[in-house]
Amino acid sequence: MAHTKDDEIRAALLELRREYLAELPDLLQQLAEVVSAAKQGTQNAMRAAVSRAHALRGTAGSYRFQEISDAAGLVEDGLLGIQGGWLPAEQAWPEIERAVAGARAACDRAVAELRP
Repeated sequence: MAHTKDDEIRAALLELRREYLAELPDLLQQLAEVVSAAKQGTQNAMRAAVSRAHALRGTAGSYRFQEISDAAGLVEDGLLGIQGGWLPAEQAWPEIERAVAGARAACDRAVAELRP
């Protein structure tokens, strides 16, 4: 069977997803670290955590890792809620930590699913 241009595009996109997925464990570790630092209370750490979560939300979504994107969005929204004072920290931190753990679990599932 001959390969079509669409087949080539699909294969190239799959390879890009795999390359991004190979970076995701490190990106999620970095997110966990900045979230932990933000929980300790510095404004710079909070800004860094919001920025990291926002970037991960966007890139994971762009690569069609929706579950990871959604989890990063929960982290971002929770951090912004704490930062803005409209979400109680004692309520938000457990949710943020669950979202980080959920993103890691989703990454593990995606790795298993996209293994060549």
